[in-house]
Amino acid sequence: MKRSLCNIYKTILFITVVSLFCSVLSGCRFVFPGSTEKTEDSVTMTDNNDILPTGETEKTEVPEATPIQTEKTSEDALKWIDRYKDEGNDGDKVLMSSDDIKKFNSDTATRSDAITDIMNVPNSLNGSDVRTMIEKMGVVSLPKYDKNNNEITETTLEGILENRNLSALVDKEINVKLGIIVQRTALRSLPTETPFFSDPGKQYYDRIQETEVVVGSGVWVLHESENGEYCFVQTFNYSGWVASKHIAIAASYAEWKAFASPERFAVVKDSLYTTKESYTKLDMGVKLPIADVSYDGYKVKLPGRNPDGTLYYDYITLGRDIACEGYLPYTMNNFCKQAFKYEGFMYGWGGSYDSVDCSGFVSAVMRVFGFELPRNVSQQRNIVGEIIQVEGTGRENVEKVLDGINVPAAVYKPGHVMLYLGKNDGSYYVIHSPEGGRVVCEEILDTSATNLMSINLFK
Repeated sequence: MKRSLCNIYKTILFITVVSLFCSVLSGCRFVFPGSTEKTEDSVTMTDNNDILPTGETEKTEVPEATPIQTEKTSEDALKWIDRYKDEGNDGDKVLMSSDDIKKFNSDTATRSDAITDIMNVPNSLNGSDVRTMIEKMGVVSLPKYDKNNNEITETTLEGILENRNLSALVDKEINVKLGIIVQRTALRSLPTETPFFSDPGKQYYDRIQETEVVVGSGVWVLHESENGEYCFVQTFNYSGWVASKHIAIAASYAEWKAFASPERFAVVKDSLYTTKESYTKLDMGVKLPIADVSYDGYKVKLPGRNPDGTLYYDYITLGRDIACEGYLPYTMNNFCKQAFKYEGFMYGWGGSYDSVDCSGFVSAVMRVFGFELPRNVSQQRNIVGEIIQVEGTGRENVEKVLDGINVPAAVYKPGHVMLYLGKNDGSYYVIHSPEGGRVVCEEILDTSATNLMSINLFK
């Protein structure tokens, strides 16, 4: 009897457990391997890095990758691209080959004493010649004001001038060191970070800020300041003082050349891209040596500076929306896309505030195609491209010249340069970085027809 009751209890318990299990199963849905069924509870993948293939682990060597990203084009750029197309133009037609652009650069260098053949490195320079280079930068006059609107004293200025360390150049032969720029940096006419503002109310115009020098640039290191914080360098289109911490010294010409003039390289297309790990700022047109290419981008060598000042590099990956292999094809559509990437950027005299001034804007946009230009308006205007002089010729003639332009062009007026976009609804438009403002597209002839000086065609 006891055994029968025990068996009955076991049976009841089994039935209860099975019932509970089936109840749980009834609320579940299964999608078996190979099934194409989609449910509301299915996971939607939004990032190609969310799941790695079986057997693989996440790689940390190249953390900069932005897989399968599409390059963004501004609405304003698309409007101009559509306008070119509506006029029957092929906006993707290559306007100049890489060989044509190399010849353009060679011709520019021949005509301009502002361009230095940076790859033709002298073994040494006479100290007196380097001193002359430094003194040619000029001595800024007072009164000037610092970032706190305090007037800079004669004593402060004398200390900065003394820091140039000119006595160390007397009767010496200077061995040229080969440097690579490892951080976007300011090139200045004096070895100090103290700004020299003419007007305390206008802090965008630092009189000793000359230009920016972009990452990966090869420079000749010619001299060091007395406090060791600055080096006097020669770039391909300028000379001046750069913070020592932003320069790495190469052990050999071959090591230097691998960055200064790489055989295979990626070019940054973004206006200003900041790497995710090192926070290195890469300007439009920056070139970095390619180590490998994958579906999601370019594995490149990013230069760095060891504690002893020597050169090393890390690997990073630049997504295809950020960079391209080699220079960008020189087309009207690409020109338009690149120019409008700066739209809204604040004016940055000499590349200050991580931005561009008028001639820096022109240089950056054209650099992504491989053009190497003098830095300043005065250096560019009578040197660059096919030059059409329009000064004093009147509005009717200026309109006639502009109507005939079908390639990118720089439009110059006293102290300023703009990039010509084209004609729309009877008006002529440029995009430029105006002093004290922001990069903007606007009609040009209503205010500038009488003071335009030249129109330089990039052809």
